[in-house]
Amino acid sequence: MSEKVVSKKELVARIAENKGTTKIAAQEALDAVIVTIKDVLAEHKSVSLKDFLRLNVEFKEAHTRVNNFTGGTINVPAKYVVKAKPSKSLTN
Repeated sequence: MSEKVVSKKELVARIAENKGTTKIAAQEALDAVIVTIKDVLAEHKSVSLKDFLRLNVEFKEAHTRVNNFTGGTINVPAKYVVKAKPSKSLTN
């Protein structure tokens, strides 16, 4: 089974077709959604899209890891990471 990735351009075309609007309007709407989600995540808040996806921001403490190639240690700084969890309707 070959995988196909839907590009942003194709996604915009599908949105425009679904809503009977122009590609420009669909592009602006999609861009607004993406910017808004980024802003919310930057505030370290979660985003929940019912029956689709939940995005959580988690804090990861600083820690050390072992480099498997050299055997040396690597210091990994503390950081925030985004984790995505699909809804049950997507996983079934």
